[in-house]
Amino acid sequence: NIWKYLYTNILSRRCMWEVNSINRTLYGDELRAKTEGVLEGIELDERLELLRTRELLKRKKSARVIAGRTNTGDQYKLVINTSDLPGRTFDVCSEGIDSYAVLRYLLQTQMFSGNGSDVDYDGMPTTNDGLHAQRWLEERGITVNFAKKKTETNIIDVLLKQGVDELYAVGIKQCLDDLVERCEDVGIRCKNVVYKAVDKKGRRLILKFVGSKDEAHMENLVLTEFGKHHVLSRYVPKVFTEEPVEIKIGEETKYLVIQEDVSRKADMTFERKLIGSKREITEYLTYWMKALARIHVYGTEIMDRLGNYHKALRLTKEKDDDRISRSHIVYDKRMRCDLKQQEREDRFSFIHQDIRYANRIGQYAIDWGHSGRGNEMLDVARVLEDYRVAGFKDDEFEKYFLEIYLKEKRKIERGKDPKRDDIARTHHEFRRISLLYCQAESAYHLLKARTGEIANGFDIHNNPFMQMRITDLERKLRTTMN
Repeated sequence: NIWKYLYTNILSRRCMWEVNSINRTLYGDELRAKTEGVLEGIELDERLELLRTRELLKRKKSARVIAGRTNTGDQYKLVINTSDLPGRTFDVCSEGIDSYAVLRYLLQTQMFSGNGSDVDYDGMPTTNDGLHAQRWLEERGITVNFAKKKTETNIIDVLLKQGVDELYAVGIKQCLDDLVERCEDVGIRCKNVVYKAVDKKGRRLILKFVGSKDEAHMENLVLTEFGKHHVLSRYVPKVFTEEPVEIKIGEETKYLVIQEDVSRKADMTFERKLIGSKREITEYLTYWMKALARIHVYGTEIMDRLGNYHKALRLTKEKDDDRISRSHIVYDKRMRCDLKQQEREDRFSFIHQDIRYANRIGQYAIDWGHSGRGNEMLDVARVLEDYRVAGFKDDEFEKYFLEIYLKEKRKIERGKDPKRDDIARTHHEFRRISLLYCQAESAYHLLKARTGEIANGFDIHNNPFMQMRITDLERKLRTTMN
């Protein structure tokens, strides 16, 4: 009884006082405090919305106002399109309401009372007649634009349906909402967002909210099909979504892919071999040369069977050219132009495309969104062009691992072992693709540093190595061409 008395006489009155105080701030002193109608029982999130609106109005910007509910129970909102309040143009985002409901709300909240006595109330509709109300408002210079209510996905329901633990589902929903709101405030789009979670069975998950529909579908397809293969299943995490789940968050549309978190499962001692002795580095690179050969051969067979000829992301897109130009890296423009005209990236093998160090976790390859048909030497270059092996890197070093790669491919295809000429031709192709890769990677890291983005240890060490490799590869390619 004590708690009931406190709530009835103190807390509820305090909440209503806050709402009325906010509304007086919004619409002027003429607004009478109301405790009934659309403002009655206003929810917490709607009060917060009104608080945000008040702050926006102080900055003389357009503001959103939650109108509450009509007498039929439909919730709706009005958006004021003018910076001078109260305005005369309103957007209504709702379903199932008409101009009469809008008019009723405007009158209840005294929305246009601040315009003075120029609003003629004669002939005001007294019955629920939307068409009559529309004409009445238009005659007085008040425009009401109806738009379909934006449909937002209930992320928590989607995650629970996918088996995600409820605690994680609620936390991820809040994080996503905050992220999208921050991005909208600064006028940018958040591309891909990744969260770790646990499902109801205790399995560790990776939840990827991908901005590109094609990338999400490609990753889901690869993980599904490779996961069924007797060889390739050892290189990819399991996937738990049959198809990417489309999710709407504000203005953003994301595609959810749920996969296994292999970070605890992977052998991290194996990954550390790349910074070990020459013998350990050789063991690590040998593993990945054989793995790439299997991915390229078996992956191509799988995609051929599925009739999937999707192209991998290219290194010579217009975006890459612009990035290279703005970064002011030193490179041979004519040689790059020649390599682009030769269309070296247009090949028919299935490749990962982005199998850089960050996308190799122990023995697993992750992040398959850019995969597709392309030049298999790009995958080889992303593994071998690494500052950690710079001390051993020479032509013989490269040929040694290219031979391992070719031998594994021929073994799977039941062909003959590669001859010296085969290795030499592959090595020349490797250099050309490596040059395009190093140019794109170096430009990316330089621009990243200039924009003030915090560089990690890999960026700091790899960028000088990439710039050195550009000069070295151009020199060797000129010698070969001459």
